[in-house]
Amino acid sequence: PHDIKFINGEANMLDWAKHGGRYGVCCVEMDIWEANKMSTAFTTHVCEVDKQTRCGGNTGITCGDGAARYSSACDKDGCDYNHYRAGDKDFYGPGKTVDTNKPMTVVTQFITTDGTDRGDLKEIRRLYVQDGKVCSHRLLHYIQCAYHTF
Repeated sequence: PHDIKFINGEANMLDWAKHGGRYGVCCVEMDIWEANKMSTAFTTHVCEVDKQTRCGGNTGITCGDGAARYSSACDKDGCDYNHYRAGDKDFYGPGKTVDTNKPMTVVTQFITTDGTDRGDLKEIRRLYVQDGKVCSHRLLHYIQCAYHTF
């Protein structure tokens, strides 16, 4: 995004307009909860860079603006998990297994290869707790994205 006010401690004020400045930021992103009462998804966005990096301008790193969307250092579309699109049409929504007419608790777990907070990520697990019951995905091995290979 270009609407970041400071990038690595430097003001992003050159060519500032309504939606941002000259530079943008490339960084790994996790959309942890995109939802309404009918649908839910979580989306990972991978990058070639391994830390927050200024892009655009004369940096030599493409932010992926406009027609250059797919030449970005990061996967702008991302790889998401949505129950309905994965074929589980009765899991999430009004009157379904996770009934969005009722209160729920959403739990997202990041499972690593060695079980520690610092290990390599091997799985993202989403659980819902409703009416004292834990509801987990029925289709766990769905995600296969090939938008970018970094």
